[in-house]
Amino acid sequence: MKLSEHFDLEEFTRSQTAARLCIDNTPPLGVVANLSRLAITLEAIRNACSGRPITISSGYRCPTLNQRIGGSRTSAHMDGRAADIHVRGMSPVSVAQAIVNADIELDQLIYEGAWVHVGIAKPGAVARGDVLTADFGGRGVTYRRGIG
Repeated sequence: MKLSEHFDLEEFTRSQTAARLCIDNTPPLGVVANLSRLAITLEAIRNACSGRPITISSGYRCPTLNQRIGGSRTSAHMDGRAADIHVRGMSPVSVAQAIVNADIELDQLIYEGAWVHVGIAKPGAVARGDVLTADFGGRGVTYRRGIG
């Protein structure tokens, strides 16, 4: 199912972990609506990155999959409002900076070192505009404002 010019539903639901563990990662219709909104945001990000292709490394996660991979209990991935992305030919920090420079409305942008997490607000909610960097250390993940 095509969600936007460059993104289809399968890109958001593909999961090697779900396949390996036989977890059905099919999103309900309400989640598909959020994924459609997220795809439009990813189109804006693609434009901000000079039209370079975007790879979604983690998109929708059903609650079972999210639990199995150790995701947050409140993860926006579970309702189709977040994706972890890579942009061909760009470092993750450059992608994060391009998104900030383009002033794309997001609920969260998290530079996670090896990828960029982008999340949109719930329908009808105002986006928080959080721009964060994740730090992975001995005490788990901590977040600080800004990129890098």
